[in-house]
Amino acid sequence: MSPSVTREWLSHQAASGYLEYEPATGKFTVPAAQAMVFAEPDSPVYLQGGFDIARHAGEAKHLRHVFLVGKDQEYCRHHRDWPI
Repeated sequence: MSPSVTREWLSHQAASGYLEYEPATGKFTVPAAQAMVFAEPDSPVYLQGGFDIARHAGEAKHLRHVFLVGKDQEYCRHHRDWPI
């Protein structure tokens, strides 16, 4: 991504409270509360699993059909991130 697009995105995240911005240094940081949810895998409130489920939700309709009709699913139909 271009630096200007990245800075604009970061600025929007800061305006929404997801990041903090330090005008004196021009740096963006992740607040501790946000880090617990988005960047700390050992945190009890880490949400990556929820994002993984949402990303694979499109597969659900196809998988339901596979189970209902009793057909095997070709390996190539699995999402590339699935650890199968």
